[in-house]
Amino acid sequence: MENKLPSISTLIIPDELKGPLPRKVRLMSSGLTAYILAYGLLALGITLVLWVSVNASRKMQYQIELHSEGRETVGEIIRYWSSGRSANWYISYSLIVDGVPYRGEARVPDNTLNSLGISLNEHSTLSILYLPTNPSVNYPAGWNQSYISSLISFIPSIGMVIIGIGLLLFFRQERQLIKGGVPSIGVITNIIRGKGRTGDAMYYEFRLDDGRIMNGCSPWDGVPDNGTSICILYLPQNPQRNRRYPLRYYRVA
Repeated sequence: MENKLPSISTLIIPDELKGPLPRKVRLMSSGLTAYILAYGLLALGITLVLWVSVNASRKMQYQIELHSEGRETVGEIIRYWSSGRSANWYISYSLIVDGVPYRGEARVPDNTLNSLGISLNEHSTLSILYLPTNPSVNYPAGWNQSYISSLISFIPSIGMVIIGIGLLLFFRQERQLIKGGVPSIGVITNIIRGKGRTGDAMYYEFRLDDGRIMNGCSPWDGVPDNGTSICILYLPQNPQRNRRYPLRYYRVA
């Protein structure tokens, strides 16, 4: 494969890459937008994780208090439904404590109908546990509250955190490359065309200063054909860290 790689001296390395290291760099406008988005996703994700955690902890505490201090009364089911194609069923119910009406909502536990031998329909009655000090905290007697919905709520928030961290790591790596990366000339060996707006991925080979041949891969929109020469930046201390130049979010100041 070595004979496919042109000599660096025969091609033009951009002038901004010929100066001393480390280079002075700046974030482009597109990078600034993505940077703000990354921090926004990270902050929102962490906030949601904390909120879901507090909410789940509060529900667990309420369940403990209901089982230890709760009083029982008769409530009336006012709605019985399933969400979409889900196999889960839910009820909304009302109860009256000291002449004051309260409402609640619960997921119907699995096998509840068969085990209790009752039917759940609108206007049917059901035993409800409530806290005497706070009747708005209530739940059907004998039902264990499911925390699956709380766990599911973690998924989008954790996803936001992961995406935010991933973007920030990408920025950090790109900044390291443009500040201290060594330029080389690579040759595209393969292109994987993206679908729709996903862009393309290109694979390439390039030569290090010591003559070794390395492989790399970079995402890019509208990449040229196989065999095209491109400029590559790589970290001399870790040549596995490399990317096609120009970079997406940073440029030399």
